[in-house]
Amino acid sequence: MARKISLQNIPQNIIRFIPQSSYFMLDYEGTLVPEIFDQNKPGAKLLRLLDEIPKLPGCRLAIFSKMKLGTLMNLFPYASFDLVGGYGLQIKPIMQPPFFAVDFRRYRPIVGEMLSSVRDIFPNREGYTIEDLGVGLSIQFDKSNLSKRKKKIQGFKDKWKGRMETYSLFSHIYENAFEIRPKFATKMTACRFLMNRFSGKMTPVYIGNDETDENVFSVLPINGIGIRVGFSRTKSSKSEAKYRLENPESVVKLLDLFSKRK
Repeated sequence: MARKISLQNIPQNIIRFIPQSSYFMLDYEGTLVPEIFDQNKPGAKLLRLLDEIPKLPGCRLAIFSKMKLGTLMNLFPYASFDLVGGYGLQIKPIMQPPFFAVDFRRYRPIVGEMLSSVRDIFPNREGYTIEDLGVGLSIQFDKSNLSKRKKKIQGFKDKWKGRMETYSLFSHIYENAFEIRPKFATKMTACRFLMNRFSGKMTPVYIGNDETDENVFSVLPINGIGIRVGFSRTKSSKSEAKYRLENPESVVKLLDLFSKRK
């Protein structure tokens, strides 16, 4: 059952509850960096922490992103941590080859058809950015004429509803994005895979900032720690996360405190 966000909402308080041996699983956009496109590159301090923490005794780290895995690998070419791209579709464990969480061959034909249609309906010149996720797709859009954009996307969604049901594809309209992906490939399934394969005796610590992270919080083991970023204390809504942090800067502060702890 969802619980109210804890008032333990500053890094100096939360760090007390994180064991020295932990598996950090970190959402990228909106959690480690701002959602704003031209501000979402990792800074020098963040890069240093992402490199240092997996080298601490009994620690491991993974980054989850909506970006395609290839884009994520280009962003972190010498990563000493696991990478999860495409909202959980693609997984690249450290020192192992990447793979899809679902059968690429099943979904590629239908996704190819949808991409051809999407590129005609949602041109870049009108403020849309389309990303091919391999077995899914993502449409990012700015917030101008938001109701008109969402209505246009809903029309596309309705048109492809039957085909998506046939292929067990999930679609969702977020605040400034629309995504289509296999129903069974999510951050939750990727998190379960990584925990089952690599966590061992480490405590899973998942940090995320939006509704796509809630199903991950809900499957963490009893000793797991969920931290929601940017979740307002004034809202009546609830989260499965135990703790909250205000913004990406607070997350970096938490990681910094962890790296310096004796």
